[in-house]
Amino acid sequence: MNSYMKLFRLMISRMLVMLCVMAATSLAAQNVQTTLSSDELLKLALQETRQQHYSKAIDYCREGMRKAPADNDIHTLLGRLYFITHKVDDARQEWTGVLRRQPKNKEVLQYLVNMEASAGNYEQALQYANTALGYYAGDTVLLLKKLGLLEQQGHYNGAATMADELLSRKRDQAFANEYAAIYIAAVNGYLRNNNTTAAEQLLNRALGKLPGNEMLLNGLQNIQFKKAALLEQGGDYKAAADITENLLQAHPAGTGYRQAYIDQALAAARTALKQNSLSEARLYVSKVLTAYPGQHDALLYAITIAYLKDGYAAAIAGCDSLLHYYPADSLVLAKKAGMLAEDKRYAAAVAVSGPLQQRYPADGRLAAMCAEQWLALGRQWQEKGATDSATMAFKQVLIYAPDDTIAFTRLVSSFAMQYKPDSVLVYAGRGLQLQPGNIALLREKAVALEAKGRYTEAVAAIEAWKLQEPGNKRLDDYLLYMKNRTYRNQLGVLHLQSFYDNGTRTALISSLQYLRRFNKGIVLGRVNYGDRQSGNGVQLEAEMYYNHTKQDYSWLWLGWSNSLVFPKYRASYSFFHNFPKGWEGELGFRYLRADTINTYTPLLSVAKYIGSYWVNARGYFTKDTDKWYQAYTLTNRWYVNEQRDFLALILSTGVSPDDRSRSFQLNNLLGVTTNSVAVGYQKYFRYNTILSLYAAWLHQSLSGRADINQYDIYLSFYKNF
Repeated sequence: MNSYMKLFRLMISRMLVMLCVMAATSLAAQNVQTTLSSDELLKLALQETRQQHYSKAIDYCREGMRKAPADNDIHTLLGRLYFITHKVDDARQEWTGVLRRQPKNKEVLQYLVNMEASAGNYEQALQYANTALGYYAGDTVLLLKKLGLLEQQGHYNGAATMADELLSRKRDQAFANEYAAIYIAAVNGYLRNNNTTAAEQLLNRALGKLPGNEMLLNGLQNIQFKKAALLEQGGDYKAAADITENLLQAHPAGTGYRQAYIDQALAAARTALKQNSLSEARLYVSKVLTAYPGQHDALLYAITIAYLKDGYAAAIAGCDSLLHYYPADSLVLAKKAGMLAEDKRYAAAVAVSGPLQQRYPADGRLAAMCAEQWLALGRQWQEKGATDSATMAFKQVLIYAPDDTIAFTRLVSSFAMQYKPDSVLVYAGRGLQLQPGNIALLREKAVALEAKGRYTEAVAAIEAWKLQEPGNKRLDDYLLYMKNRTYRNQLGVLHLQSFYDNGTRTALISSLQYLRRFNKGIVLGRVNYGDRQSGNGVQLEAEMYYNHTKQDYSWLWLGWSNSLVFPKYRASYSFFHNFPKGWEGELGFRYLRADTINTYTPLLSVAKYIGSYWVNARGYFTKDTDKWYQAYTLTNRWYVNEQRDFLALILSTGVSPDDRSRSFQLNNLLGVTTNSVAVGYQKYFRYNTILSLYAAWLHQSLSGRADINQYDIYLSFYKNF
């Protein structure tokens, strides 16, 4: 406790000592100030100012003013001290007081210029500068201050005038550069306000004073560049490009000119394009490409102009020019492929778009483009008859667009042209899964099923087709036709009535037959009843058609009877082969036995379709003992109603074993001269009912006997079910 008290007392005693010393010092200072003159106080104030002891300096100045209130030096220094310590009003008061006493005080005038300028009072500062120059005309410092004030207020012409005056006083190189900088500053002021005309006039004035000055010349370039920029902003790209082009030619190393010129020239080209001035647009694009052959945007514009002015071929050549510099440019590759397609050069188009799509497999637009172009190529090949190529193209479409029903339709049509029903059914089925009501696919499916003999399925396809076209009468007809093809059975009634002009009574043959269809052919059985002058009787017959291949088939006919009005035995066979272009050949053999005589007859025939006309020439060669007898038949048919119904004309000479009305006495008639003409007509009703009617005239010339005329009426009726 005692130790703390001792420490406290020690501290108190020391503080008292310090206070006494300070008081003594203050009294001493007051005594000193009291005894010092105003000049000595001014010196002390200046000393404290240099040491930045502004408060002490102010105290010395105030003490000095008490001793010499009109001492301008003290008032001047005090104004400085107030300005330094941010007492602007006090500083202004001190300095203006000095000016009232000393209006020509240059130092104070400069202080006031600086202070008012720093406070933003440029007009007041300019007034002080003018006042000072009124007393000290030509003073370089004052002129520079005034010049700066004029620049600050935007009085660029005034600033330039001051610079001219300074230049007339100072012709050294150092000031020449400063002079140029002053003008450049003034010019930049005009440029900031986008007044390029005033800036150019001002700079030309300076160049008149300092011709060839590099700084001024560069400034002139900047003015031109600024003018071009302003023209560009105003939409006058042509004028802007012309200015920048001149700058670029004069100063090829100018860093900013190249891109500006390209932008302005291409903007001028774009404006010309909008105004449909293709020649002007081409001029600006050509200028850019002449200077910069690989400029990408210019090459793009060149493509557009070529397309509008010269067509696809020129535009495609433009694409090739760009791709020479930028071979991987996907947009131009796509553009080229599109224009090739527009020019109907689809093979070339897919050669471009295909690899491009492989580069960007996720780009749906490229996939759609490829699909469209392959589809068009397929149609083109199809029109030229290149069916295999067309088929390949349509398959390519489905690679890019698996759900494209148009491609399925075209592909199915192509397979149909090639008679490939299996392929038709495969792709028609896939297409109908996507679009069940597609009429074209249903139609081709029905036809293919018909070609395959799958008539029940064909009926279903036609009925689905009919739902899409309920008012199509031809479709109703086709449905009836196809339903008839599903029928396997047929009943027929036939009647042959013969009349003679030699007194022989009328003869007839009536028949009832049943027919059954199978996948490979037809089998039928027939019962014939004959009634002639020599008697009557019954004949049993069986026929068969058998399809070996699409081109070959056989026909077999067997008959038996125990009556004199029919041959006892009858057997016929023919082999048929279909040749290209509608030709058909037949090689056959006939056998008849009547009474105890056997007759053998080979035959040959050839047939040809010519549009809706069919003709068949047939020759029979029958041997009896050592002699050959010949018979010939020429059959003509004119088909109508899609080759279902026909009108027939049959011309014959000789006696053939196929003549039903006289075959039972063939051996007795071989030597008889016989000619015949027959006409007939066959008509389908609703595809399941067939009616035919023939009328024939036969003329027989018998040696030593009167000629005989025979008239036949042959009527048949068939019903499918």
